Amino acid sequence: STPKPSSAASDVYKRQDKVFDEMMASAEPADLVSYGLIPEFVGRFPILVSTNRLDEAQLKSVLTEPKNALLKQYKYLFALNDVDFVCTEEAIAEIAKVAIAKRTGARALRNILENMLLEAMFSAPEPDVATVLVDAEAVRGEAPVKLLPPKNSERLAA
Repeated sequence: STPKPSSAASDVYKRQDKVFDEMMASAEPADLVSYGLIPEFVGRFPILVSTNRLDEAQLKSVLTEPKNALLKQYKYLFALNDVDFVCTEEAIAEIAKVAIAKRTGARALRNILENMLLEAMFSAPEPDVATVLVDAEAVRGEAPVKLLPPKNSERLAA
Protein backbone atom coordinates (compact mmCIF):
# COMPACT_ATOMS: atom_id res chain seq x y z
CA SER A 1 0.00 0.00 0.00
CA THR A 2 1.12 3.53 -0.69
CA PRO A 3 1.40 5.88 2.29
CA LYS A 4 -0.66 9.04 2.02
CA PRO A 5 1.38 12.23 2.18
CA SER A 6 0.26 14.92 4.58
CA SER A 7 -1.50 17.91 3.07
CA ALA A 8 1.60 20.07 3.60
CA ALA A 9 3.74 17.47 1.85
CA SER A 10 1.27 17.17 -1.02
CA ASP A 11 1.32 20.97 -1.44
CA VAL A 12 5.11 20.80 -1.74
CA TYR A 13 4.80 18.04 -4.36
CA LYS A 14 2.26 20.08 -6.32
CA ARG A 15 4.55 23.14 -6.31
CA GLN A 16 7.55 21.01 -7.33
CA ASP A 17 5.53 19.40 -10.13
CA LYS A 18 4.41 22.81 -11.38
CA VAL A 19 8.00 24.11 -11.37
CA PHE A 20 9.19 20.96 -13.16
CA ASP A 21 6.43 21.26 -15.79
CA GLU A 22 7.33 24.92 -16.40
CA MET A 23 11.03 24.05 -16.75
CA MET A 24 10.28 21.24 -19.20
CA ALA A 25 8.07 23.53 -21.29
CA SER A 26 10.98 25.90 -21.79
CA ALA A 27 13.58 23.22 -22.61
CA GLU A 28 15.80 23.90 -25.62
CA PRO A 29 17.84 21.45 -27.73
CA ALA A 30 21.00 22.64 -25.95
CA ASP A 31 19.46 21.57 -22.65
CA LEU A 32 18.99 18.04 -23.96
CA VAL A 33 22.60 17.93 -25.16
CA SER A 34 23.85 19.15 -21.78
CA TYR A 35 21.71 16.42 -20.19
CA GLY A 36 23.72 13.86 -22.17
CA LEU A 37 21.83 13.19 -25.39
CA ILE A 38 23.90 13.00 -28.57
CA PRO A 39 23.70 16.25 -30.61
CA GLU A 40 23.05 14.33 -33.85
CA PHE A 41 20.06 12.68 -32.18
CA VAL A 42 18.69 15.94 -30.74
CA GLY A 43 19.11 17.62 -34.13
CA ARG A 44 16.56 15.22 -35.61
CA PHE A 45 13.75 16.69 -33.47
CA PRO A 46 12.13 19.51 -35.46
CA ILE A 47 10.00 20.50 -32.45
CA LEU A 48 10.33 19.86 -28.71
CA VAL A 49 7.05 19.41 -26.86
CA SER A 50 6.45 18.97 -23.15
CA THR A 51 3.43 17.38 -21.51
CA ASN A 52 1.91 18.05 -18.08
CA ARG A 53 1.10 15.40 -15.50
CA LEU A 54 -2.49 14.19 -15.36
CA ASP A 55 -4.51 15.25 -12.33
CA GLU A 56 -6.96 13.10 -10.37
CA ALA A 57 -10.01 14.06 -12.45
CA GLN A 58 -8.20 13.26 -15.70
CA LEU A 59 -7.03 9.87 -14.39
CA LYS A 60 -10.59 9.06 -13.27
CA SER A 61 -11.74 9.96 -16.77
CA VAL A 62 -9.15 7.61 -18.31
CA LEU A 63 -10.47 4.81 -16.07
CA THR A 64 -14.12 5.28 -16.97
CA GLU A 65 -14.88 7.27 -20.13
CA PRO A 66 -13.14 5.92 -23.25
CA LYS A 67 -14.79 3.19 -25.28
CA ASN A 68 -12.14 0.72 -24.11
CA ALA A 69 -11.63 2.17 -20.60
CA LEU A 70 -9.89 -0.12 -18.13
CA LEU A 71 -12.91 -0.51 -15.86
CA LYS A 72 -15.08 -1.39 -18.88
CA GLN A 73 -12.51 -4.02 -19.89
CA TYR A 74 -12.64 -5.62 -16.44
CA LYS A 75 -16.45 -5.49 -16.44
CA TYR A 76 -16.38 -7.39 -19.75
CA LEU A 77 -13.80 -9.93 -18.51
CA PHE A 78 -15.82 -10.72 -15.40
CA ALA A 79 -19.05 -10.85 -17.43
CA LEU A 80 -17.54 -13.70 -19.46
CA ASN A 81 -17.96 -15.76 -16.28
CA ASP A 82 -21.41 -14.29 -15.48
CA VAL A 83 -19.95 -12.17 -12.69
CA ASP A 84 -20.76 -8.50 -12.15
CA PHE A 85 -17.88 -6.09 -11.59
CA VAL A 86 -18.56 -3.05 -9.42
CA CYS A 87 -16.04 -0.35 -8.59
CA THR A 88 -17.22 2.38 -6.20
CA GLU A 89 -16.65 6.07 -6.91
CA GLU A 90 -14.42 6.25 -3.84
CA ALA A 91 -12.34 3.37 -5.20
CA ILE A 92 -11.95 5.10 -8.56
CA ALA A 93 -10.75 8.26 -6.81
CA GLU A 94 -8.36 6.20 -4.67
CA ILE A 95 -6.94 4.42 -7.76
CA ALA A 96 -6.24 7.84 -9.31
CA LYS A 97 -4.52 8.99 -6.10
CA VAL A 98 -2.32 5.88 -6.05
CA ALA A 99 -1.36 6.49 -9.71
CA ILE A 100 -0.42 10.08 -8.86
CA ALA A 101 1.68 8.87 -5.93
CA LYS A 102 3.52 6.43 -8.23
CA ARG A 103 4.23 9.37 -10.55
CA THR A 104 3.74 7.28 -13.69
CA GLY A 105 0.44 8.79 -14.81
CA ALA A 106 -2.09 6.71 -16.70
CA ARG A 107 0.45 3.93 -17.24
CA ALA A 108 0.13 3.02 -13.55
CA LEU A 109 -3.62 2.45 -13.77
CA ARG A 110 -3.47 -0.98 -15.42
CA ASN A 111 -0.75 -2.15 -13.03
CA ILE A 112 -2.75 -1.01 -10.00
CA LEU A 113 -5.87 -2.80 -11.21
CA GLU A 114 -4.05 -5.98 -12.22
CA ASN A 115 -2.30 -6.30 -8.87
CA MET A 116 -5.53 -5.65 -6.98
CA LEU A 117 -7.76 -7.94 -9.08
CA LEU A 118 -5.39 -10.86 -9.67
CA GLU A 119 -6.89 -13.03 -6.93
CA ALA A 120 -10.45 -12.07 -7.91
CA MET A 121 -9.82 -13.02 -11.54
CA PHE A 122 -9.00 -16.57 -10.44
CA SER A 123 -11.83 -16.79 -7.89
CA ALA A 124 -14.58 -15.25 -10.03
CA PRO A 125 -15.43 -18.36 -12.08
CA GLU A 126 -16.54 -20.14 -8.88
CA PRO A 127 -20.33 -20.71 -8.67
CA ASP A 128 -20.56 -18.96 -5.28
CA VAL A 129 -19.30 -15.63 -6.70
CA ALA A 130 -21.84 -13.35 -8.38
CA THR A 131 -20.21 -9.94 -7.92
CA VAL A 132 -16.69 -8.58 -7.54
CA LEU A 133 -16.78 -5.36 -5.52
CA VAL A 134 -13.82 -2.98 -5.40
CA ASP A 135 -14.00 -0.35 -2.69
CA ALA A 136 -11.53 2.24 -1.41
CA GLU A 137 -10.27 -0.10 1.33
CA ALA A 138 -9.32 -2.69 -1.29
CA VAL A 139 -7.42 -0.11 -3.31
CA ARG A 140 -5.50 1.02 -0.24
CA GLY A 141 -4.71 -2.62 0.61
CA GLU A 142 -6.61 -2.47 3.90
CA ALA A 143 -9.06 -5.21 2.84
CA PRO A 144 -9.29 -7.69 0.00
CA VAL A 145 -11.49 -7.18 -3.04
CA LYS A 146 -14.95 -8.42 -2.06
CA LEU A 147 -16.32 -11.51 -3.77
CA LEU A 148 -20.05 -11.48 -3.12
CA PRO A 149 -22.36 -14.51 -3.40
CA PRO A 150 -25.66 -14.21 -5.30
CA LYS A 151 -27.69 -13.18 -2.21
CA ASN A 152 -25.44 -10.22 -1.34
CA SER A 153 -25.16 -9.10 -4.93
CA GLU A 154 -28.98 -8.91 -5.19
CA ARG A 155 -28.98 -6.54 -2.20
CA LEU A 156 -26.17 -4.53 -3.81
CA ALA A 157 -28.20 -4.11 -7.00
CA ALA A 158 -31.30 -2.96 -5.07
